[in-house]
Amino acid sequence: MLGEAGSGKTWLAQQLQKDKHRRVITLSLVVSWQGKAAWIVTDDNAAEQGCRDSAWTRDEMAGQLLHALHRTDSRCPLIIIENAHLNHRRILDDLQRAISLIPDGQFLLIGRPDRKVERDFKKQGIELVSTGRLTEHELKASILEGQNIDQPDLLLTARVLKRIALLCRGDRRKLALAGETIRLLQQAEQTSVFTAKQWRMIYRILGDNRPRKMQLAVVMSGTIIALTCGWLLLSSFTAPLPVPAWLIPVTPVVKQDMTKDIAHVVMRDSEALSVLYGVWGYEVPADSAWCDQAVRAGLACKSGNASLQTLVDQNLPWIASLKVGDKKLPVVVVRVGEATVDVLVDQQTWTLTHKWFESVWTGDYLLLWKMSPEGESTITRDSSEEEILWLETMLNRALHISTEPSAEWRPLLVEKIKQFQKSHHLKTDGVVGFSTLVHLWQVAGESAYLYRDEANISPETTVKGK
Repeated sequence: MLGEAGSGKTWLAQQLQKDKHRRVITLSLVVSWQGKAAWIVTDDNAAEQGCRDSAWTRDEMAGQLLHALHRTDSRCPLIIIENAHLNHRRILDDLQRAISLIPDGQFLLIGRPDRKVERDFKKQGIELVSTGRLTEHELKASILEGQNIDQPDLLLTARVLKRIALLCRGDRRKLALAGETIRLLQQAEQTSVFTAKQWRMIYRILGDNRPRKMQLAVVMSGTIIALTCGWLLLSSFTAPLPVPAWLIPVTPVVKQDMTKDIAHVVMRDSEALSVLYGVWGYEVPADSAWCDQAVRAGLACKSGNASLQTLVDQNLPWIASLKVGDKKLPVVVVRVGEATVDVLVDQQTWTLTHKWFESVWTGDYLLLWKMSPEGESTITRDSSEEEILWLETMLNRALHISTEPSAEWRPLLVEKIKQFQKSHHLKTDGVVGFSTLVHLWQVAGESAYLYRDEANISPETTVKGK
C-alpha cells in the first residue's frame, strides 16, 4: 500500500492490528550506520506469548516468525511491514523466505510512492494499492469535519481547495488544522468571507513559505538606496582633526592556547554520521543519523576496510575509527595532504600527521556516495531508458560534447564512458559502477569530495593535533 505521509496508511495498519479474529504482527527493518540490519517487532495483537519489541537478524526473521505463529496456533496470520520503501531489496529477499515458510499468511507492505520501488515490487508479483488523491468532496469533508464553519460552499471554492490540497498533500492532520484555522479566523474577524491577505495567512500556517514578489522588491530597493546614499555621503562624515595615535586605545591581543589532546574528545558513531551528512549539505540530527536515512537523499552507505591510498583514490570523505588510548573515536576525514590529514570532530577541524593517523586508525571506513537517479549502483545496457539517457547527458556535459543524447545503449556511449574514465584516471573498462558514478556526480557539482590541498576545511576552530 503506497501513499504520502499523513495519507492514512498508519491509521489503517492500526485498525488492522486490532483484528481479534486472527494474529497480526507488525515488523520494521532497521539498519544501523555500520550497515547491519535487524527486524524489530513493533506490534503484536497476541494477548499472551506475543513477540512485541523482539529483535531478529535477517537470517532469523522467517524462522522466528514461524515459531511465534505456531506458539498460538495462528491461522491465516497477517504480517504488516512498515516503511517498505526503505531498503526494499533486503525486505523482498527476507519476504520470499517468510512466504515459503508461512504459505497461508498474508503480507501487507506499507510505504511511500517510489517509481523504482514500485517497479521492483511488480517484478515480484506484488499487488500495488495506492491511497490516491482526495477528491474535492473528500477534501471539503476533511476540512469541515468537527468544525462549525459559516457558509462553507461560498468559502471553500475550487481554487482554495486546490491550493490547500497542494500544501497538505493528503495529510489529514493538516486538513484538520486548515479547518480549525478557518473557524478561528471567522470567529476573530466576524466574517464569513476572507480577503486575499487572510487566505495568505492561512496558507502560511499550512506551510506555504514562498516569499512574495512585492516584499522581495521592497527589500531589494531599500538595500540599493541605502548602499547608494552611504557611498555618496561617506566623505561628509570625516573627522575635522586627526586623532593622535596615543589617544587610540590598544586592544591587547590574547593568545589562546590551542594545544589540545584529541584523546579527551568524545563523539558517538551517530554524531560522526551526522557530521558526514553535514559535509554533504544535509542537516540530520544525531539521533536520526543512520544509514537507512541516506536513501531519502539518493545516497547509500558503503563500509569496509581499506588502505589510506585506496580511500584517497575514491575521492570521498569518510568516517574513520581511531583507537586513542583505551577508547574508540570516530572522526570524519575531509582532507588528505602530503604530510597531514584533516578530520572533523563535532564542530572542530583537527590536523593530524600521516604517521600518527595511520598508527591509531583501525583501517575501517564508512562513506556516503550518490547512486544513479533511480537508486542503482551500476548502469548497464539493461537499465531503464531514463537511466541511459541521464548517463549520456552527463557524459556529454563532462566531455563538452554537443551531440543529442540517446536513450539507447550504443557503442558510441561505451566509448564516451571510456573517455571519461581515462580523463579521470579510472579503470578504462566501459563499466559504469561506483567510481564512475562518483566522478560523474562530482563533475556535476552534486557530490561531496575529498580535499587534497592544505587549506582549512571548516571556518570553525582548527586545532593542531599529533
